[in-house]
Amino acid sequence: MKNILLFITFSLLTIGCGDSGSNTPDAPGIKPEKGETKMILNKTYSVSPGNEVIPKASKTRIKVTHLDSNRGSSVQLIEGSAILKVK
Repeated sequence: MKNILLFITFSLLTIGCGDSGSNTPDAPGIKPEKGETKMILNKTYSVSPGNEVIPKASKTRIKVTHLDSNRGSSVQLIEGSAILKVK
């Protein structure tokens, strides 16, 4: 149940991060390649709308940061394990 709520919350946050077409820089962090990337604890990853974070452990915690001045968001694995799926 906790994983489902985490997934839904993250999905809603990324849906709200549409491309405004401005020339501001992307969110800071590692820019993962297309496909699946195993997330590393305490590393920050840049994400765009359509990317997914898939928890792989029951106690997975993820920090999502979105700044209005940036076009993207960033995610950080705080606890557990997760996969970042980039489209």
